Order: sequence, then C-alpha cells, then structure tokens
Amino acid sequence: MRLAQQILNCFFLFFCVAAFANPSTVYVNGDILTMQGDSPNYVEALVVQNDKILFAGDKVQALAQAGANPTLYDLNGRTLMPGFIDSWGHFSLIAQNTLGVNLGYFAQNPPNTKAQAIQKLLTEGKLFNGWIVGSGYSEAMLSDGGLSLADLDKAFPDQPLLIQNISTLTGLVNTAGLKKLAITPATQAVGGFIPKDPKTGALTGELVGSPFMDAVVRAVGTYSQDITFDTYRKAEHVYLSNGFTTAQSYEATIDDMNKMRTAVEQKVISLDLITLSNHTWLYGDVYLKILGEERAKNISPLNSAIKLGVKIGIQLLSVTSRKSTRTKNYQCNPPNRGTVEPWNHGHLDTPTATPLNLFG
Repeated sequence: MRLAQQILNCFFLFFCVAAFANPSTVYVNGDILTMQGDSPNYVEALVVQNDKILFAGDKVQALAQAGANPTLYDLNGRTLMPGFIDSWGHFSLIAQNTLGVNLGYFAQNPPNTKAQAIQKLLTEGKLFNGWIVGSGYSEAMLSDGGLSLADLDKAFPDQPLLIQNISTLTGLVNTAGLKKLAITPATQAVGGFIPKDPKTGALTGELVGSPFMDAVVRAVGTYSQDITFDTYRKAEHVYLSNGFTTAQSYEATIDDMNKMRTAVEQKVISLDLITLSNHTWLYGDVYLKILGEERAKNISPLNSAIKLGVKIGIQLLSVTSRKSTRTKNYQCNPPNRGTVEPWNHGHLDTPTATPLNLFG
C-alpha cells in the first residue's frame, strides 16, 4: 500500500513539474507588431517563456509551442511591439532628477501655470543636501509665462531652490540659492552666462551653461551607492513606463560607468543599458591608464581621442544577450571635432574594432 502511494506521489509530482516548471504566456487578440523586416509585420500570437520570446506567428502554432496550461493574455485590440531604444539620452541624469520635483510635461499632474509650478515645489519638494530641486521645467508650458526671481523668492524666501530647465543646460536659482553658491552681480561667468537686468544690473536668477551645471553639481553633491541605486530604479521605472527597454547614458564619466555596470551586474536594474563615455577625459595621461604606454605612443592626441570616445568608449552594459540590429553603419560626426569612423557593420555584437574594457 505504501509503495502504491509513493508511485502515485511520483506521478503527481511529474505532472506538476511538467505543467508548471516552465509556464508560458500567450498574447492574443491584438495588433502584435514584430518590427521584423523593412515593412510592418504583424502576427496573431506571441509566446513568452522564462522571460524570453519563444514564438511569434500563427495562433494555432503558438498554442502548440506554449506547452501545457499556458496563461492566455487577451490584448483586447491593443498593440504589442518591441520596446523602444533610447537613441540619445542621459540615464544617469534622469536618475539624478528623481531626487527632485518633476515639473515636466511628462510629470503626473504637470503644472500649467506659475502658481501650479510653485505649489508643486512646495508640496512635493524634499530637502536634499540642503536644497529643494526641480527638473523638467519649461516656461513654454505655463500659460501665464515663466517663473521670475520674485516668484521664487516669495515662495522660498530662505530656502535654497534650484530649478533645472528641460534642456538641462539652463535653470533658475532663487536669492537664497544664489547666496549659498556665492554668486553675485560681480561674478564672472566662464563657459556660459549669468544674466543681469539691463536696467538695474541685478541678478535675474537665471544661469546658463557652465554656471548652471556647476550649480547643479554643488547643490546635489555626491551621495551614497544606496541612494544612487535607488535613483537608478526610479529612472528605470520612467523608461519602462514610457515603453523604453533600452536606455543610453551619453557623456558618462568612468565613475558613472562603473556604477551602472555594478547596478546591472547586481540586478538592481534589468533594462538594457548602453553608456557612451565623455571623451574629454581621454586626453593626456589618462591614455596611459587606459591603453597602456606602448599603445598610447601610437595615438594622435586629437583625432584619436574622438574616435576612442565614441568607438571604444561605448560599452554594452546589459547582461542579456539581445541583439540590436541596424540596417546601416553607426556613424557619428560631432561638429568641429573631426569625423568618427563607422565601428559597426550590422550588429552591436560584431563591431569592427574590439571595445576596450574600461572596467578592469
């Protein structure tokens, strides 16, 4: 009797494992666009198993491929397509912006007036490094015009406040913030502008170019790896919620690249991530640290720095094995910086030049 029971248990376990070990999901009843080929290609069904696409095609064949007891997902006429690829972006900047208040048009309850923008800063702003920070701001989105220094000072008379324009290259700082940054009407701008009222000579609160980017660095400061990874998770949510499954971080420093590499390897984030190095650090003695002395001797100091920054500095950080297929060579021609040679002939995983390992 005991032997019979053990045999029955074995059969039960076998069928359970067969039915549930590799559950599949079959997506049906929608516009399933595969993006395969040069023209739109739609299929009836899509099978996903173990987080990978197993089959795309005829519904009958899909159900046969799915195995026992698949989960049927009814799209109800909606469109299913591959995730978007961010072709120009700053993943680390999107992450950093999550430390502040999102004032952009893509925010939840985006502000449409100056009063709404101020109220959003007052209610959602949380002190970070002694500052209230806002991002994504655009005066064009406000029906009654842009925020002025007087508007900021009225709402935040004593609290340093920094607002980043959606371009990320300009922004606003209130009087308390200007004081903390030690910016006065006599401060000389380098690589940008510190606008003043042409009649009174007083600061307008605007910072353009390097003065603003320097203000961001000083306001946000440095923070721990735990906080960094938390911002990465929030940035990933921003990308995924807008349909992007591949993100790019352009103009990244080696420190940024190492942090993102660690975040991917530790599965802090799961989206595909590509980082493009900031080639400005590829001049001078840094060649010796990256390439080794012998290889550095054969490098033209100017033109090769550009090639290295784009060609060798690109690192595919994702631990997945997806291919990003291109129909044309990847080519970048930065203005006034020479010509960057195509480094890719069809696939990101088959470059014409082997990427250099910048991570040791």
